[in-house]
Parts: sequence; structure tokens; C-alpha cells
Amino acid sequence: CDEFPVSEKVALQLAGLQAQVALGDPSNQPKPEYYIDINNFLPERISKTREQEFWIPILAQAHRQYGASRNELTAKVLYLSCVMQYPLYGTTMFNVIYKGFWSHGNNIIFGVNYEGIMFIQPEDKCILYQFKYIDIESIMLDPSDSFITLTLNRQYIQVNKPNIKDSNIPLEAQRCFVFETLQKNEIGSLIVSYYPPLSNWIMNSFEIPKKSKGTTNEDRARLYQNVVVCRRQLIDMEILRKPQESGGGFFRNTLRRLSKHRLEKLRAEQGNNVQEHGETYKGFPHSYWAFSRIQIIQSLSKLADQEETVMVQIFQAILTYSGLGASGL
Repeated sequence: CDEFPVSEKVALQLAGLQAQVALGDPSNQPKPEYYIDINNFLPERISKTREQEFWIPILAQAHRQYGASRNELTAKVLYLSCVMQYPLYGTTMFNVIYKGFWSHGNNIIFGVNYEGIMFIQPEDKCILYQFKYIDIESIMLDPSDSFITLTLNRQYIQVNKPNIKDSNIPLEAQRCFVFETLQKNEIGSLIVSYYPPLSNWIMNSFEIPKKSKGTTNEDRARLYQNVVVCRRQLIDMEILRKPQESGGGFFRNTLRRLSKHRLEKLRAEQGNNVQEHGETYKGFPHSYWAFSRIQIIQSLSKLADQEETVMVQIFQAILTYSGLGASGL
């Protein structure tokens, strides 16, 4: 990892502090195998300038010189105090391909931090351009391709160019930048976490029209059976209050005056309802699970008396809010 353009001297200082945290205080005769993993202490840009056997004693000396006699917390504070001075500290970097024409090359680094966005030269980590979030009009993520489009505000005229290499490019006239990257979603999510006002543009880009597969009768039957099984499991767990019968005397008195033909017709209709909605299970009919337009007289689950009274009142409030009275009208 070579996120900061550090010199060899600074890299050795950081390596000494890192070794102190990872290995502890160095002994008078440090073991060479502790420093074999050169890339764990130095960036490849610096480590490739010498052979590995030359770096091992150099790292051991850096450990003694910059890390010895420092406790772990002090070493971490000194390490962070050094790297925080670099402008790329705290910036998450993504390798992208610029889909346009300029003199900086197409392969660049797209940096995201809490302040805004940076375009970075990958070779020397030079910041080409940087924009604050308030200067960005929109960030669009292509739903079908690996493209991310950055558009600046029209009011944005003065561009911050800390290390611009080609002053002949009138970047002020360019408002739109298109990049190709497989990490477009990661970039979009990180930008939203730093600056939520841009989330509308990004979330709209995520919406991809999909053809929904129609639900077949077999699917409906299978889903209904799953619902019935879940209902019966709730009943078997004995957490539901058994429904109270109401109006039984009325039906008994009415059935006495029905003719035989009318009674058989009612039984046939009742049989169809049972076949359609499922038979009553342990005294819980289908109507127990159905939507009710009238006030319930008890809670569905077993509750304390005081809690049950509150729940019944809440149900009444829901009916009232829905425009239904106690009678369901």
C-alpha cells in the first residue's frame, strides 16, 4: 500500500514506529526473521529500490532508532501525527478509467473523503482536481454499465487546482466527468454517507426496471397452505385467546324455522366456505383471522386485563381513524 507520497526517510521512520507496535521493544540483538516481510513495513515503490537482504538490517536499525523505549500508544500517536499531514489522509481511493480526453491519462484514482471528491494521479499521488460536495450537482450511477457520472453545479466557476500540470486545459468549461469502474456502487454509497443530499440522484440510478413473474394458482395455493400452517402453530403455542361465540341463540332459533331444502342449501354453502378458507382448528374459525370492520370484544392474544383493555381501545381508535364507527359503518 502506497497511499501517501512519502520519502525513504519518512517511510523508515513510520516503519520503525510500526515495528514497535507490532513487535514490541527491540532487543540488543533483534532477530532478522522479524523483518523478512519487507512490504509489511515499506511501500513497494521504496522497497524495490534495494534487494531484500539489504532492507532487513535497515529496518532493524529503524526499529531501534525510532521505536525503541516508546509504548504502543505513543508510537500510534506519532504515526498518525505524521500521516495526518498528507492531503490524502482519510481519503478512500478507487481505481477508475476516465472516459474522456485530457492530458493526464485515462487511468486515475477517484478519491472520496468527508470534504468532497478528488481526482488523483496514480503514479505520484498528485491531486489533479478536487471538488467539495456543495459544488456537485449530481452523481449518476449507470444501472446497466459500470459508469459513474459526476456533474458540477452551473454556479461553480473557480476550480481548486492544487497541483495542476497542464494549465492550458479550460476545466472551468467542463461540468461533466464520466468514469468506468466496477466499484461504482461502493463509491456511491460512500458519497451518500458523507453527503446525504446527493442520495436522491444515486438512489434513482439504482432503480432498474425488472419484469415481474406472474403468480400462478399453484403459488397462491402453496402460500395459503403456509399461512394455515403458521396460524395453527400459533394456536398450538397457546398464546392466542379463544374467540367468544356471539349470536348463537339467534341462529339456533332461526334454524328451527328453516325448511329442509333451505337447511341443505346453507350446509352446502358452509361446506364451500370450509373448503375455501380451511376448516376450524381447535375452535378458531377462519373469521378469527379475517379483517374486522366492527369493534372486537377481546384481544386476540393472551394479555393481562389492563393491557387487554388498552389494546381493545387501540383497535377502536384504528377503526375511528379509518372512518368506521363501532358498528363498522
